[in-house]
Amino acid sequence: MPKTKEKTEILFVEPDAFLAELLKIKLELDGLGVTVVPTVKRMQEKLKKKDFALIMIEMSVGAEEALQQIKSSTKTKHIPVIVSAPYATREDVSRASAAGAKEFVITTQCTPTELTQRIKLCVKDSH
Repeated sequence: MPKTKEKTEILFVEPDAFLAELLKIKLELDGLGVTVVPTVKRMQEKLKKKDFALIMIEMSVGAEEALQQIKSSTKTKHIPVIVSAPYATREDVSRASAAGAKEFVITTQCTPTELTQRIKLCVKDSH
């Protein structure tokens, strides 16, 4: 039997359930495995139980705090993190980068297909 390719698993921290479901469907159609959680606390719980290739965190849930937690843990510090927001200032982007984000995505300026491409590129670059 041919070997099946494993899906790239990402953890998406997004408080807006509607937006989360829309992006989850699109990302899954593009071949990614997606786990959605609404809070940083739930993110921590998921990270204890499962390994992920990438974490995407919506800025409003406390992305800087989440990045500090991710980057301070030996189990998760290697995982690339994308911070997302519908809009952002240069300071927001700088703070996220300084905290360890690999990329900052302004979701109102990025199509779902572009988001998939950016996620796959971040995962590829981290290996």
